[in-house]
Amino acid sequence: MTSGSRAFEYWHIRPQVKVGQHVEARKTVLGRIRKPAGHVHLTELENGRVVNPLARGRLTPYHDTTRPSIDSISLRGSDTGPDLLPNFVRGRVEIVVDAEDRPSMPVRGEWRNLPVSPALVTWRIRSWAGKTVVPRRVAADYRTTVPANSAFWQVYARGTYQNMSVFGPHYSYLQRGCFLFKLTPKPFDTRTLRDGVYDLVVTASDIRGNSRSQTLRFTVHNRAGWIGS
Repeated sequence: MTSGSRAFEYWHIRPQVKVGQHVEARKTVLGRIRKPAGHVHLTELENGRVVNPLARGRLTPYHDTTRPSIDSISLRGSDTGPDLLPNFVRGRVEIVVDAEDRPSMPVRGEWRNLPVSPALVTWRIRSWAGKTVVPRRVAADYRTTVPANSAFWQVYARGTYQNMSVFGPHYSYLQRGCFLFKLTPKPFDTRTLRDGVYDLVVTASDIRGNSRSQTLRFTVHNRAGWIGS
């Protein structure tokens, strides 16, 4: 369905209208959900570019009072490496955040209670005394559009998968997805900080600005020998 430079795509439906056919809002049935999908994907495009249909000024009215959650913050030595102890961090590390949001409207059937991605993930670093060391930076921003497929592994860390994902011949029916965000496209160099104790503050927000933050305290120790803190 198109309107000037705006276009809408519906996935997983059996269409009952044709291109160019006149439709009437709230009356015309565009199609029926295909079995066994049980759900519909809606994509809005503006001048051929994917945009967020839930942003203000687009599909309205839309209300959201739920807040995203941050389930964990972890440090890795490499993309596929094990988690590191935050008590002793040195060199380059990958910072991984497990964050998710919940749909504001109840979802029926097998997709009930499955998570979605937050619209915005930001982070900052402060000293243990509260002084800002690294100002607020954006890790992922879906408020206007989505990243290119080629940038997927720059945004997400290994271990990310969608709801009811398919792994080879295995279909993970009814299994929830996992969204692991990299805070930086390349590993963060702890040598840009002085040795000492810091707080990493991560904030996940939805399209309406509801947010939740979580903090990880970590110790940087790059110089030789032991330090007290």
